[in-house]
Amino acid sequence: MVPKAFPYPLGIGIDICHIPRVQNLIIRDGGKWMNRFTKRILNNYERRVLQHKLETSNISRDSRQLAQWLAGRFAAKEAAFKAVSTRRLSWHDITIRDDRTTQPTEDRCSLSTKSSSSSGSQIKPYALIHTPKKSASPSDVRTIGGTWAEGTGKSATREDADRPGGVYGGWESEGQIAELSISHDGDYATAVVLAVNSASEESMLVT
Repeated sequence: MVPKAFPYPLGIGIDICHIPRVQNLIIRDGGKWMNRFTKRILNNYERRVLQHKLETSNISRDSRQLAQWLAGRFAAKEAAFKAVSTRRLSWHDITIRDDRTTQPTEDRCSLSTKSSSSSGSQIKPYALIHTPKKSASPSDVRTIGGTWAEGTGKSATREDADRPGGVYGGWESEGQIAELSISHDGDYATAVVLAVNSASEESMLVT
């Protein structure tokens, strides 16, 4: 007898990242490799969050705490690739966030491996899997920290998505929230992602 298929349109992914490897990478060549690494795995919005945290905290660019944070993000996105097997995602198609209730400009995403809210409870991270429009009019673009398309008469396309105020990285961008758990133990960061993994995700978009 043929076994029944799993009844829900869900996918699960897991990944592990070696924190010392990330730390060695971000200090290589006087920090040049950190810029290359973060541009590759973090989208424009996530890089702005990272830059803000570096400017407003005592975290140094070569610290283990920063390496832990980046390793967790790396593992989370790798896990998302595996969970959403029906799409060919890029690094920038995924935004890792820490708070579902705040707007992007108020992001409480922390470099701490144990983020906490003002009430003292732990903030649970999640992954936002973006579904950008192939072509959007300026009035459709919901900007983050900028209004590059507004009043210019030009449309926003996928190649514009990572620009300030672009389509990716925003709370109001179309996309599907995926459940995410990130853990750190010793020299390793692990992540597990549970995501919608079928054509039915189109009916469950965050808009």
